[in-house]
Amino acid sequence: VDICFTLVFTLELLVRARSERLAFMWDGWNIMDIVLVSISLVDAVLSLTAIGKGKGQGENRSSELDMLSVMRTLRVARVVRVLKVLTFCKKLWLLTVGVMDAMRALVWAWTLIGIIIYIFAILITRTVGKVHGKTDPDIHEQFSTVARSMFTMFQIMTLDGWPGIVRNNDLRALGDAFFFFFMLVTTYSVMNVIVAVIVNNTLEQATNQKAELVKQKDIEARKAGEKIREVFRATDVDGSGDITKEEFLAALKRPEVQEYLSDAGIDVRQAENLFDILDYDDSGSLDAEEWTTGVMRARGQATAKDILSLQCNLWRNAAKIRADIEALCRRVDVRMRTVDQEIQGMYASLRSMQSSLELEPT
Repeated sequence: VDICFTLVFTLELLVRARSERLAFMWDGWNIMDIVLVSISLVDAVLSLTAIGKGKGQGENRSSELDMLSVMRTLRVARVVRVLKVLTFCKKLWLLTVGVMDAMRALVWAWTLIGIIIYIFAILITRTVGKVHGKTDPDIHEQFSTVARSMFTMFQIMTLDGWPGIVRNNDLRALGDAFFFFFMLVTTYSVMNVIVAVIVNNTLEQATNQKAELVKQKDIEARKAGEKIREVFRATDVDGSGDITKEEFLAALKRPEVQEYLSDAGIDVRQAENLFDILDYDDSGSLDAEEWTTGVMRARGQATAKDILSLQCNLWRNAAKIRADIEALCRRVDVRMRTVDQEIQGMYASLRSMQSSLELEPT
């Protein structure tokens, strides 16, 4: 089973190295995978060699195999890579990176805690440990030396059984305020500062990851825009500045155009109806701006293109409705003019009839 997994890991490493080429060696995770797979291969080869030589020789080389068995545990480090890849462990990975980045500040924070514990340990050793240590076995065990006092003060700082330590009658000479002040400085001040440093670094890492993601998307968008413009230049064979559907369909048969579209994030298998989607005004041609803007919106999975198709259909229908409304308004205007003319004619007839009635003798 172990050999089968080693072969699978080796095959996976070779496939990724072939696909990524030179960029494969610039990733630290890939270097770690190479080291781990190499250790696994050496371990597997030596294990098979030892088994082939028989039990007698295998017992003589048991120490070597034990050393190789220890090396096998290094392959557990591949789990760290899983934490970065799996979606549900992203928050755990973010917290891990935040703690690692906060190590410099944490070292100084723990140094400060050590100094504070050392000062308080010297004070309590001289005032309590040396005085009551010979008569009280608990005091002797906890405060007879500076090292024991430091360990006890660290225990108090972590709130591990501190009431039992503080309530010793021989410690009343210092007073409860001594221990309360120590806990206030360490447990409730410096320890909270350490937590704040970790949280702050975790938030910074989250912000940096978001900024890096936005930057990466901008770079990908610029590269995609350049590929889309390359497609337009390759499709516009006559150099007219516009591409027709015939030119687009002819260009789709060329391998370089298919490669440009694939690099831009366009599914080549569904690219044939892309021209009809983008030509929402039914002009039969697309200029550079229409092409670039439309294809940039259609990048990604089929859902993005379907949404763009729906939007272009809405634009196309809106244009048709607008044209129908304008035509209806023109027809209504013509008919209203005819009605106005007829009304004017009727008005003129009425005026003439009125004039003729007024001229007749009574």
